[in-house]
Amino acid sequence: MIVPADKSKWSESSRNSYLYDSHIDHYADIPYNCYKCGDLSVFTALEQKEAFEVRKCYVWQRRTLCSSCYKELKKLKAAIKDYEKMWASEDESSKSSAPFVGEWLSALKQVHSFGKHPNGAMITHLEKHLGKNA
Repeated sequence: MIVPADKSKWSESSRNSYLYDSHIDHYADIPYNCYKCGDLSVFTALEQKEAFEVRKCYVWQRRTLCSSCYKELKKLKAAIKDYEKMWASEDESSKSSAPFVGEWLSALKQVHSFGKHPNGAMITHLEKHLGKNA
């Protein structure tokens, strides 16, 4: 599928890229394999138009996860934020017995399987914390 591009709606950084001055005037479907599951997926022309012209994503951004793996990653990131909030609400004496620390550590480590950089500092901190209290 091909969809016309309106480059005037691109983000400032996209308008500063050399693609802005190129002859490209449309979006075309881009097939890719999901980083996590390996399934063949497509970054459709319509999805590109919405991403670049409405959400103002940078035009060189490409998809790496299929929709189901992306949803899984979003849930994982939401869980990590919840763990961070719980940790912040704990007092120092109760952090040693916080039941969610192991689950939080596991969630942090799973991020890597989606092709994203995990929070290595927090992983190290929690591993030390669990080691002290094991």
